Amino acid sequence: MRKIPVALPIEVKVSGLTSNSLAFTTARQAGNFVEITSDIVGQVLSRTFSAGTIKVDVCPPNCPGYVTGAHVAFLKKISNNAIIGAPITFFKNNPRVAGLGGVGFNLCHTGIVLDGNATSYLPQLMAFKMINLTTGAQSSAYSFNFVTPARNTSYNPRIFRSPDGTIILYMTPANIGPAQLTAGFVDTAKSFTVIKQIAINAIYGIINAAVTSDNKINFSFAGTSYPIFSIP
Repeated sequence: MRKIPVALPIEVKVSGLTSNSLAFTTARQAGNFVEITSDIVGQVLSRTFSAGTIKVDVCPPNCPGYVTGAHVAFLKKISNNAIIGAPITFFKNNPRVAGLGGVGFNLCHTGIVLDGNATSYLPQLMAFKMINLTTGAQSSAYSFNFVTPARNTSYNPRIFRSPDGTIILYMTPANIGPAQLTAGFVDTAKSFTVIKQIAINAIYGIINAAVTSDNKINFSFAGTSYPIFSIP
């Protein structure tokens, strides 16, 4: 399993005196983003990550002690069956779009849950929730619209990961106009910080995203290239 690059403090001592601490970040692995939508959207059954180190046990709707009608995801270590962090509830459907909820893995260091009806945040929105599978820390819910602003075209969210899995790309309906979609880039190595959001005035098209060798992200959608931006 590849280690997640993180910012580290560096101190240099000269003649017994310590310099100011400086933070540095190792470069992310360069290459194209990989789509992982099918591993998450609609996945509501218990299963094991391909590397055999973590698993998810999914309790079906009406799990005792939890919200009526919700699935409950228990992410666990296979070695000792210990639950990682807190269980995460999610719904599979909402009043407009069916079959969206699910839970899956971003490599073996991040769990991703799609709540198909995140009514506890805003009415009839969907939301992504993420969990660090090493520390158990969870992200805030990243909520988005259930249809495009035109309200006449459903759009299933799409999810991609960078080569090393430290950056997640969500292509979701925009919450406000005039944009139709939002491309959101989330840094899993830095407390699930949203590092960039791009408004897109289109619904369908080919998605291309890549991490460059100089630690930047190159993104295009439906033939339109957007400004390259740096990974903080």
